[in-house]
Amino acid sequence: LSSYSNLRYKVNQNDKELINITDAELPVEQIFKATYDSLFRDFILPSVKKLNKKANKLVLTVPNTYTPRHMDYIRRIVVETLPEIRPEYIWFVSESDAIACYYINKWHQLNSERSEEEKDQLKNKAEHVLAFDMGAGTLDITYFSIEPDDDECKKLEIKAKIGLNKAGNYLDYILAKALVDTHHDFPRSILTPNNDSYLGMLASKLKHFIKTELKVALFSKEELIFTEWNGQLLNNTTFNDMSIDLSKIRRHQLIKDFVKEVTHNLLDNFFEINGCEEGVTPIDTVVLAGRSVQFGEGELSIEENVMQAIQRWNGGASSYKLKLQGDTLKTIVSEGALYFATIYSDAASIVKIRNRNLYASYGVVYTKPDGKTAYCELLNPTTKPTKAPNLDDNSTNGVYIYQYDTDRYNAHDRKEIKLDLRGGSVAYFVQSYSNDTARDWNAGCRDLITEMFPLNTRQTVAS
Repeated sequence: LSSYSNLRYKVNQNDKELINITDAELPVEQIFKATYDSLFRDFILPSVKKLNKKANKLVLTVPNTYTPRHMDYIRRIVVETLPEIRPEYIWFVSESDAIACYYINKWHQLNSERSEEEKDQLKNKAEHVLAFDMGAGTLDITYFSIEPDDDECKKLEIKAKIGLNKAGNYLDYILAKALVDTHHDFPRSILTPNNDSYLGMLASKLKHFIKTELKVALFSKEELIFTEWNGQLLNNTTFNDMSIDLSKIRRHQLIKDFVKEVTHNLLDNFFEINGCEEGVTPIDTVVLAGRSVQFGEGELSIEENVMQAIQRWNGGASSYKLKLQGDTLKTIVSEGALYFATIYSDAASIVKIRNRNLYASYGVVYTKPDGKTAYCELLNPTTKPTKAPNLDDNSTNGVYIYQYDTDRYNAHDRKEIKLDLRGGSVAYFVQSYSNDTARDWNAGCRDLITEMFPLNTRQTVAS
């Protein structure tokens, strides 16, 4: 908040008075909506106008961490900002689908180093692919298959996907904590400068150093000289050419825990919630994308730990590793989304894309009368919808709309679900990718759980 201590905002669009952010924190939901509103109003719309051409279709990629509610916010903003684009031509493509489309479009190019015998085998059977895309903001994992269909067509089925908001930017924060722990000249207050503008300025310089120098040299050098704070006075100390021992940071437990969390732990959770069995899950090809996947070396290599986890799940079978390099790391999602919208969305496309109706679990987190946290799952990937979209072609604007009636079909296969909500005043309807939602919610581990909306339990019980 240090850089935004003078920021004022409206709680509601029609409010006359502005509230200072230091008096009342801005809700994350409001930040999300305002960010996309500004993106379209201040950047996209002026860029479209400069082209002197009328835009009639918009393709948006969204990470796996987004809920249907996020998608609805974005759609409304687009309709308001770009009224010339008809709602049916606003396309949402998940980053998982985009990577799958990129892979199948570039299949021959990407598999050029495979033997002809292996390529022939893949063409005549289902190829199972796992894409691990770790960028700056999010980590997205996709598991999909490609298999021959009728009339020389191919069926691309997205079997599972998951998203995590721990990627390159979060790694920068972990490195900052490790630096403060191992080099005591750096004050711990630099991690949370709050309303101190001077600390905020120093924190910004440190962040730039970590991103551009420390992270790059962490596994190739033993020492770095930190000069960004030279001449600055902090805690009665004037900084000048501070030596940083990189081996201390490499050995820090936070780094080990981070690598394990985003590789072994996440992949185990991913396969478990999708009903896969360790040791027999087929994975023929692994696509590694995103700059952050390059982090580490040896036992701290993200890439190596991903491959080790995959070997456990596919029973030690050989998986072809496809590591994207250069500009492809930046453009794979946008290119894949365009392939989806311009090639594979056509009903005559030789590639038929199949999505499951749900990939996450949806339900209610609440407090039982005995004080324990509970999770009642209402919908999961196996729940039968009461109405499904026509999947005979791909022209669904990237959005597959299913309707559910939990009185008829739900995750428990019973018509009546009773919740005793007397243990707390508020319950939450959530989207969860966790293999134990109640445990993680109770422990404050919300990385794989997204609150969609609160439920007033008093009103819920009364009604």
